Amino acid sequence: MEELLQQFVPEPQQHPAQFALKKKLQQLWHKYGANLLHCYDIPGLPPDNLKMEALFSHLRRH
Repeated sequence: MEELLQQFVPEPQQHPAQFALKKKLQQLWHKYGANLLHCYDIPGLPPDNLKMEALFSHLRRH
């Protein structure tokens, strides 16, 4: 994520909305980043619950 934030370099004068977005994303990442992607550090734990959501959706329809 740090790499992506460094690659995104909007000009404040020409693109003020993108510049504000990057600034806010950086603040949020520095504040909460360590806790956002913790599931990637646990072996065997999936990064999302999309398969489980699909199963529940399938069960609900049948």
